[in-house]
Amino acid sequence: MPGVKFSKSAFSLMEIVVSVAILGILSLVGILSYSESFFSSKDAVRISDLERIQAALRNEKQKGGAYPKPGRSFALVASGASNPVAHQGIFDSKACGDSLSGVPTDPVTKLHYPYSVRTGQQTYQVAAIQEESETRAVVLGDYLPAAPTVLPSLLVAVNAEPGTCVEIRDGISGGCGNGSENRKKFVLNGSRSNLPYDGDGQPFSGATSFEEAFSWSGVSTPGNPRHGDCGEIRESGDYVGSGEYRIVDEWGTKQTAICE
Repeated sequence: MPGVKFSKSAFSLMEIVVSVAILGILSLVGILSYSESFFSSKDAVRISDLERIQAALRNEKQKGGAYPKPGRSFALVASGASNPVAHQGIFDSKACGDSLSGVPTDPVTKLHYPYSVRTGQQTYQVAAIQEESETRAVVLGDYLPAAPTVLPSLLVAVNAEPGTCVEIRDGISGGCGNGSENRKKFVLNGSRSNLPYDGDGQPFSGATSFEEAFSWSGVSTPGNPRHGDCGEIRESGDYVGSGEYRIVDEWGTKQTAICE
């Protein structure tokens, strides 16, 4: 129309760059939020599974007086195959009995959860992983170590054939392997260095020493100072070889004792 001027406008290069950057940031935030939600939901399933397993194990012990032996189990030994201190394997249909309608498996790997019992089958541990923010081990159960420097956990991050043995004593090496190496692989609750399994379902060990397995923030090893001396520890069945044990004196004070 006469007297009317039209002007063309276009985005400048700077405006395009800023817009692309904003879109990139929004996309990244969306991806991170989705990832956190995904891992959080998987972790919730794992915790629920472990709680179901715990309830089933309590039921089995109430019926039979002992926890069931793990499926595909191998022995953790202290100072040779003749001294098994625990049996580690998986919580499968053999361990489940009739206490669950279905055996829980990890929502990602679809494999059975690691499960271990102390010799005598009166205490146990069962494990999974948590992946939200950073991968950590989750270890639940009623095992309380009397000797955290000897047997801090009933689970080690190793692959072993059923019916074989794994040495866990420092300085002992033989048919059950190298104890000094295997004791670096104890799986502790909250650990990032040793995991019962990774995303592929394989045990993972990244600790370079026994001490490093305890050094991560958040790692917990419950104590068991219910014995008054080494004699009581032996009589109770908690003795797993020479080392430092937790005891409680006559005044209720928690102390340590060297039991040979």
